[in-house]
Amino acid sequence: ATGNMSIARAGHAAALLNDGRVLVAGGLGGSGSLSSAEVYDPATGTWSATASMINARDRFPATRLADGRVLVVGGGYDLSGSCCAELFDLLSPPPTPTNTPGSPTSTGYLAPTSQAAETSSAGDNNGYQTNPANALNDNSVFAVDTNSGTGSSTSCTSNSKDKHHFFNYNFSLPPSAVIQGIQVRLDARVDATGGSPRICVQMSWNGGSSWTTTQQTTNLATTEATYILGGTADPWGRTWSVGDFGNTNFRVRVIDRASNTSRDFSLDYIAVNVTYQP
Repeated sequence: ATGNMSIARAGHAAALLNDGRVLVAGGLGGSGSLSSAEVYDPATGTWSATASMINARDRFPATRLADGRVLVVGGGYDLSGSCCAELFDLLSPPPTPTNTPGSPTSTGYLAPTSQAAETSSAGDNNGYQTNPANALNDNSVFAVDTNSGTGSSTSCTSNSKDKHHFFNYNFSLPPSAVIQGIQVRLDARVDATGGSPRICVQMSWNGGSSWTTTQQTTNLATTEATYILGGTADPWGRTWSVGDFGNTNFRVRVIDRASNTSRDFSLDYIAVNVTYQP
């Protein structure tokens, strides 16, 4: 016979320590998942309490590391869910949480509240000349760029292409946010498919003085469709800071391109989603 644990538990974890003692932690008790831990000493046949885990858990593994510490990870809480990892150091209690980052999150798609045509070296220099504010709302009412551009170049950066800026997205990002990716949503159509019409997009982080690399849609259709540029892990070729997304700094530039100047581009909606690590 030997001594009993001080707390009844099931679904707990156990690990053999370097000195021959046994660590038992967590599990299910009468009131749910446990955070407490005990150490069994076979030399004396007795149990003694040690530092509790930070997170109560059950049904999880405990692994002794080469340096003698014990890693506990995962498991459930009251029969559901999971939790982070912790390290037991019985020479220097209590256990400390490992540096496990939280899950990425996003702003959701946000629409701008302001817009303006680019009026120099931008094709007709009038952008979406008809009802440009219609692109600020998702309602199948269109901003229209008629007979877009002044040349047949299909380069997104050609001075012969009409350009329009959208800004004041009112992002609210935590100061510690690490930007992982940006998506731009465009709901658009064209009057005809001749000339391989596409919409190109760039973004600015300094009020329009500098622009990111360009991304573009596939050829637009004559019926409205949604086009997503970028991705949740696509930062568009640069490292962003939270301050870059302030209303003073952040801009989206839309560039309409086709190999002729008879295309009419209709833009119903433009929105931006920022994915970040909190």
